[in-house]
Amino acid sequence: MWQSTPASWVKITALIAAAIIGFALVLWVNPGSPAIADLRVKQMQMAPLPTPDIAALDETRFVTKAAPFGHIGRFGVSRIEFQVADPKDTDLALFVRRARDNYAVYVNGKLAAATPGILADRSTLHGFLPRLVKILPALLVTGRNTIDIVGARNATNAALREVYFGSAKRLEPAYIHTKIVVHDSGEFTAFTAAIVFLFSLALASLVRNPALTITIAITLALFLFRELHALWVDRPWPQIYRDIYLLLMTSSIWISVAAFINEWTGGPHVYRRVFLIIGAVAWTVVFALYATLEDCHTAYMFGAHVSSILGGAALIFMTQRLFRHYWRAPASTWAEIAVATVGLTMAVAAFATQSQFIPGFTAMASVEGDAFSKLGALSIIAFIAVGLARQGTGLYHLANLNNETLKRRVAEKERELEANHALLRDQERERTLAAERGRIMRDVHDGIGSQLLGLMIQARAGQSKPEAMTAGLQAAIDDLYLVVDSLDGVDGALETALGTFRTRIEPKCKAAGIDIVWRVEDVGADKTQGPATVLQVYRILQEALSNAIRHARPSRVGFELKRDKSNDAIALSLHDNGSGFDVAKQQIGRGLANMRKRAASIGAELDITSGANGTCVKLVLPS
Repeated sequence: MWQSTPASWVKITALIAAAIIGFALVLWVNPGSPAIADLRVKQMQMAPLPTPDIAALDETRFVTKAAPFGHIGRFGVSRIEFQVADPKDTDLALFVRRARDNYAVYVNGKLAAATPGILADRSTLHGFLPRLVKILPALLVTGRNTIDIVGARNATNAALREVYFGSAKRLEPAYIHTKIVVHDSGEFTAFTAAIVFLFSLALASLVRNPALTITIAITLALFLFRELHALWVDRPWPQIYRDIYLLLMTSSIWISVAAFINEWTGGPHVYRRVFLIIGAVAWTVVFALYATLEDCHTAYMFGAHVSSILGGAALIFMTQRLFRHYWRAPASTWAEIAVATVGLTMAVAAFATQSQFIPGFTAMASVEGDAFSKLGALSIIAFIAVGLARQGTGLYHLANLNNETLKRRVAEKERELEANHALLRDQERERTLAAERGRIMRDVHDGIGSQLLGLMIQARAGQSKPEAMTAGLQAAIDDLYLVVDSLDGVDGALETALGTFRTRIEPKCKAAGIDIVWRVEDVGADKTQGPATVLQVYRILQEALSNAIRHARPSRVGFELKRDKSNDAIALSLHDNGSGFDVAKQQIGRGLANMRKRAASIGAELDITSGANGTCVKLVLPS
């Protein structure tokens, strides 16, 4: 049951507006040309010709005939007689809306205008286009004048459709209008069919119904082929081939449009086979007619009846399918409803003027029927374009919605990952701090703790001398300084670490009268040189410097930091100018053994050389 809703009123308004537009288009086509109806030629003298040559005319064979004008034979002359008082004051023209297949115009036996195309035993189809021939005053004489139209047809009888004669000023607008509705609209229809065809192919992957895509493509291709044929008039087509082509195109278009509407409105799939069977039967009937009937005109008339039957059935089918589909459709389909209404109006007008079943309209089949067919094709093309655009817009909005949803989900996941990474960084930081605390505790326990414990045991036993106690405490304090200094943020730069070490040892060296020489190169930051590595480097250098001060008594100590280019390692060396020692005999000592142990713990190599010129302790750190 119908309910009055805003959506229904939007659709009803679109339907009414489209019906008005359709009726306006019917009036625009101007059936019968009422503005120049008084200039229409109602009777002419007609005579047959053996060839399309006016020189072969036999004047005695003229017979007066009323419209419609058709010859008995492929060639003939149609004559108009008129009187002229003063040729200089005339403004006359001949307007022929359509002829089969081509013709030439003569005034008083002289060619009035160049004949387009070929006029011969097999002529071109330029007669399909409207033609306005202005009568030059130089061709006229005072008194009786004649206009002879020499027509030719490629197979059956030559014919003229709607001949007008009179004032050129009045006929020219009618000629321009006819050219627009018949020729120019055909070009525009072919162009739009090609464009929408390409558009439909571009959206084919987005349409979920392959049958809909196929019917759209076939319908548009049929429109394109039909209009291209109508525009291709400069070839002398054999009439039988042309008639078969047009009958097949017309029947196929009705079937294809009905199949498209069925798919568009979600009709039963069983109709797909029905349409294929009907199409095959229609094609078989057309070929059978031309194969069995000798007269191609009779075969064409029977084929036209078949097309009319298919057209009537397709109209009924499409109307009920569209009504059912858009009855409950949303208001957003108003554009499709409007274009479909205009298309149905044009289809009804084309069926009425081109079918052989409605008396009074068959005389309009040649021009008005052709115009209604083109406008109907344009309406269907527009319907397809609007529908595809609506679906494409819907898919675009859906894609945007999906993209927004995806962006939100990605943002949420990014926030989750960032939170997880932050948690992992915090956990890693806590593990690093815990490991560093454990290392510091071990360093304090093994180093300072052992030294203080030894000093305490000696003090309790009464065996510690003040000088030894002072030296032990100073050593413990120095080791504590080394532990604290190793914790400074040096970012893996040994140059910075050596700068810190320098501030610690310079007072001691100065007190011992030792000059310090520093040769430090920029070896670059290395993240592997962490606090643990820096502490072991400090202790190795501290042990080496202490040994030099206690045993070698040098006057100068040099520190050198550089990058070894041979293996890209970092070389750190301490050398003095004091008295050397036999390295081989000192291998069993605890000092050198501790230094080698510390170097091995950080993956470094320790090389000690000593001689009469002093001692060199070289530490090679991996990069």
